[in-house]
Amino acid sequence: MFLQPETIAALSNLPSEPQPIIRTNSLGKESLYTALDADIFRTILEAISTRHYLRYSFRTKDCAAEIETEGIPFKIEYDVYEGLWWLLLYYTKEQRPIKAILQNITKAVISDKKADFTEEDIKQAILSKLTAPERVVLHVENQNNALERTFLIFNNTINRKTKVLSDTTCEISFNYFSNDPIINKLLFLGSCVTIIKPASLRQEMITTLRNILAKEERQ
Repeated sequence: MFLQPETIAALSNLPSEPQPIIRTNSLGKESLYTALDADIFRTILEAISTRHYLRYSFRTKDCAAEIETEGIPFKIEYDVYEGLWWLLLYYTKEQRPIKAILQNITKAVISDKKADFTEEDIKQAILSKLTAPERVVLHVENQNNALERTFLIFNNTINRKTKVLSDTTCEISFNYFSNDPIINKLLFLGSCVTIIKPASLRQEMITTLRNILAKEERQ
């Protein structure tokens, strides 16, 4: 744990009895999606562990239509920042990997058909089709629990690596999904995190901060 001593002390004073489940994420953002279906969740986990195809139905963003299809499920992950569960799978109809919101899946059935892709095949397809072209490199100063918050916010990145630079600074690098709101996440982490690479992400952050400052100056 990299939490600051005062945070650890505060946590030690929390009630030890289980608390009621609240359907918001740890950042206090209300979820716009329904709760997970336990049976669907278990079915997907079984399909992943047994390497079988999954026949499933899902709703589109506007919930106007329910679509049935099949794919090879690869991984389930949770995004702390957005408060969403995601399913990574290989969409066989279009021969490409996709990232689907798990709460939008309304039905799931394990197919008799075994997956004809290895985990490494799917991982490489995800890296080539779904992730941004360059790895992100961040330097994180361990102030205000910045290391813990960075690990938590970027818990679902790919090929994450960590290197200790000093007693107070770590380097964290990873591949991230192209549709990931990475600028918003970095803004949430604040000044303890510095973008080292890529240059395009540094420039995007500079532009975003200048736009925020200009907006504030006009008010």
